[in-house]
Amino acid sequence: MNSDERTGESEGSREPVEATEGAGASTAPLGERMGSAEQDGPGTPGVPETPGQRVRSVLAWVGLGLLAGAAGVAVWGLAGGLRTASREDPADAWLLVPLLAVAVLAWAAHMAVRAPREDDLAVRRWSLAAIAVVSVGLACLAFAAFPRDSFPATAAAPELHAPSQRATVLWLALCSTSLGGLLLAAGPGWPSHRQWGRLLLGFPAGVLAVVVAGAWVPTVVLPPVLHTVAGAGDSPPEPATVTRVGWTWDPPPATRIQDVFRGARGALVGLDDGMVALDGATGGELWSYRLPYADDVVSGAVDGTAYVTYTDEPGDGRSEPADPVTVLLDEGTGEVTGRFALSEEERDSYETWNADLRLRWDGGALSGWSVDGGEELWTHTPGTVPGRTCFGDRTLLSGDRAVHVHACLASEEPLDAVAFRELLDSGDVEGTYAVVGLDAADGAEVWRHEWEAEPSERVPGLRVPPEGDGGPVVQVDRGGSGVDPLPEFLDLDTGEEVAVLPDQARDTERPTASEDEVLSAGTRGALVLADDWTDRGVARAAVLGPVTTEVTDHFVGSGGKEIVVPLADAVLFPRIAWTDLSSGTVPDLMVVPLGDSVTEAGAESVPVGVRDGHGREYDYTSLDLVTVPGAVIVHAGGADRVEGLVP
Repeated sequence: MNSDERTGESEGSREPVEATEGAGASTAPLGERMGSAEQDGPGTPGVPETPGQRVRSVLAWVGLGLLAGAAGVAVWGLAGGLRTASREDPADAWLLVPLLAVAVLAWAAHMAVRAPREDDLAVRRWSLAAIAVVSVGLACLAFAAFPRDSFPATAAAPELHAPSQRATVLWLALCSTSLGGLLLAAGPGWPSHRQWGRLLLGFPAGVLAVVVAGAWVPTVVLPPVLHTVAGAGDSPPEPATVTRVGWTWDPPPATRIQDVFRGARGALVGLDDGMVALDGATGGELWSYRLPYADDVVSGAVDGTAYVTYTDEPGDGRSEPADPVTVLLDEGTGEVTGRFALSEEERDSYETWNADLRLRWDGGALSGWSVDGGEELWTHTPGTVPGRTCFGDRTLLSGDRAVHVHACLASEEPLDAVAFRELLDSGDVEGTYAVVGLDAADGAEVWRHEWEAEPSERVPGLRVPPEGDGGPVVQVDRGGSGVDPLPEFLDLDTGEEVAVLPDQARDTERPTASEDEVLSAGTRGALVLADDWTDRGVARAAVLGPVTTEVTDHFVGSGGKEIVVPLADAVLFPRIAWTDLSSGTVPDLMVVPLGDSVTEAGAESVPVGVRDGHGREYDYTSLDLVTVPGAVIVHAGGADRVEGLVP
């Protein structure tokens, strides 16, 4: 046995040899000597580690990795462009998370690279104890700081739900700092930089755990886009009549309903953070596209396509928001069919648009552009007339037709747009008006309907009313003294004038004939709402068509025309509980069989359950009825639910 071994086997009569940093002090690795020295104190011979101590040593390195990862994730959470629905900056106190993690990490690195000495073993043990106490305190703080409002299940109230990627990532960094400190304090001693195997196993594992968890929050837990799609399916038939409230739907927590639109398979509900499609027959959700962190979200439907337009919150050093982005969605499945960004100024320069085309006037020419405004597809220049100045106006898109008004007025010299408008407003017009139909694909003129303008005739208005019996039509509303107040209707495809108004609506001796509201129209007929009087002078609200459906002792007023809905076998009229001459609530809807004449008191009805936040009925001017496949949707501006009326 050599002298070193004899020294290591000192008997009771001999003093133990003090461990030194010299080359001949021991043949055991430095890491094991550091671990045993910290456990047993200076001057104690090396003791082999138990399996439990080895595991604790590896976990201590994991703890250091968690601290390093927490520091990086916290910095990313504070300055990395993460989103928050509340639009609030994180509190300054969150800065303590990365600072504390870095401080503990720096102290641990300092202890790891220096050899243990008799004069600082107490400091090592007390620092580990202090880290343990601080980590327990951070755990308590993490429990109290949990971002409850980021999750619907834990929010204090549904209206307080406000998902925040930033708050959740910072809370994750706080938890990682606490756990990392606890694992470090639970180790057999300070980790040594010479324990390469344990370092390479534990430290990267801790860093990776925090980084993966931090990346998981904004991509899986609180994603910036909540998008679900529906499989292909048939559209339910439109109800011929309704008898009851078949279903109700409440919006997601902390969202508000902006509007309701007709969709391919039911209702499209526009929210302040996106859109949700509902099955008209059952009220079940078909698909959704929501942006909980976006600004200025507007949704709608245009010519068979749903869309959501939003503005991104400024970030990445930008002082101003980016251009608004529009996402085009298939009405039936919710799949994204297009996406483009376009500034507000560019959007305002166009007259109208659909999913394929934008139209605008460039001087005297109408040009068609791609929906993203990046490419001019065609240009249409209306014909000129000698001695007259011509301008285009009143443009609309429907199906494969682009329709506009072409006005040519007599003038001694060419007029600019301002002078032309002044001439129109002067009440002394000489010239022609024309409604022109173009092929939306190439801008070629397909048809023209032209007439000589009356001296005080205004530029006619154009609209495509809800489609009724037959093919689609264009409604032309002419106005001015000496002009027939009844609208004209042109076949959208051919431009041929069609006589679709019921005979009663053509009776210009009726007191309110010029105020009739066209509810629907097609090439084979129209339905017209009239507020007038019977032969006996009794007020009535009537829908004129092939047959007349009326409620006597009742009128709906100008604000109630939007909630008179004709169906195949019945007409829905609002029963208005008037509170004064201009306002009233709608407790229920009267269901009048087509062709019947009933009194208000004798009409069958369906209750309206839509209420405001205080349980009160809405004013009739705020109520909205939308006929969709499968149901009639009841909604009110500002209401937090929609109802589906079904057969």
